[in-house]
Amino acid sequence: MPAPRKAQTQPRSRGTAKRLTTSAVAMGMPAAAAETGPPALPPRPKGMKYLQSTLDAWAALWAEPQAQHLTGVQKVVALRWILSFDEWQRALTVVIEAPMVEGSQGQPVANPMMGWVTSREAEMEKCEKQLGVGLKNKADLGLTIGQAKLTAQQLIEMHHQQGSTGDNDGQAAGAAPGEEDGWTAG
Repeated sequence: MPAPRKAQTQPRSRGTAKRLTTSAVAMGMPAAAAETGPPALPPRPKGMKYLQSTLDAWAALWAEPQAQHLTGVQKVVALRWILSFDEWQRALTVVIEAPMVEGSQGQPVANPMMGWVTSREAEMEKCEKQLGVGLKNKADLGLTIGQAKLTAQQLIEMHHQQGSTGDNDGQAAGAAPGEEDGWTAG
């Protein structure tokens, strides 16, 4: 005799995950307290300066529509990304100039800085997913240009039109509310 089935503890998903809502700025309305430019970067150790390409990338990040959602502690992700970007560029330059170096026994070995380059790339990729950097990452956040132009009323109308096609939000035809594909909520 098989073991009894475990009771269902969470309802089944009825659609896609919640998306970020667009703010007033994305909808073409004035923002309450819009910053005039990107926030200042923290100083580099020992008086080092940021690379110009790093400063350009920082300004470009804050020009993106999703940047307006970065407030308070969420700016830490943006800082991690830009610091990793700066370090990645510096290390990549070293690796490109000398991909092979002399090992301890005089043998040629891969430049050990390549490991640092790879770790910075991994960190940047994690941050880029959260920040919406790149077309796919931006689309995953739900902040496409088309969505920003839709009004709430248009979204409601689209929902009602989709519901009238017989799909009924994934509910099986003739099923009572709470039932889906032979399962009952409970």
